Parts: sequence; C-alpha cells; structure tokens
Amino acid sequence: AKEIIDELIKYGKVIRPWLGISYLPITPQVVSRFNLPVKSGLYVASVISGSPADKVGLRAKDIIRKFDGQEVETSQDLKAFISKKKVGDEVSLTILRNKETKVIRVTLGERPTE
Repeated sequence: AKEIIDELIKYGKVIRPWLGISYLPITPQVVSRFNLPVKSGLYVASVISGSPADKVGLRAKDIIRKFDGQEVETSQDLKAFISKKKVGDEVSLTILRNKETKVIRVTLGERPTE
C-alpha cells in the first residue's frame, strides 16, 4: 500500500507494468479448438502494436509457459508475476512457438491509462 501512495504523490497516478498482450488460459476447450500441443500455459490471442511484447517479437498463437523461470498456468499467475515487477524491469518469457521452445527477454512498459 505504501508503494501505491508513494506513486500517487510522486506521479499523480499509479504506474503499473505491462506486456501488451491479450491471452486465453489454456483449458481443454482451448487445446481442442486451436489443436495445441500442451495442456497448460497462456495462449496469446493478440499482441498490441507498439507494446513491449510487440517490440521483442511476441506473436499471436505463441504459448507462454514461464515468466522469469516460473511456471505460468493461469492468467492469475501471469498477473501476479507482473505485479511484483516495475516498469523498466527486464523479464524472460519462455514460450512455445510452432512446437519450438524459445526464451524471449522483454522490458516491461507502463500500462496505458484507459
């Protein structure tokens, strides 16, 4: 709570880190619909143009398996991992793309205000 108050005082708003993707949790229905080779992770539905994820080449249809080496099984996992980081932090995403595992390093940006 102190960090939020400090940010409000310093910036007049709360600054949240952001990847810039929309995704689906991998459920049996998602596995079947998209014919996925895995049963857990997050399926990237889209990447926002100009976002941190876009700048490092993350693509729709990639599957996020790990965030900084930690398993990502639910959308809550990803949100929790990101919330512990700050804007400007570099993190690693282990992804599956076309059945090939890759590690992508991405610098978290500032979530745009809605």
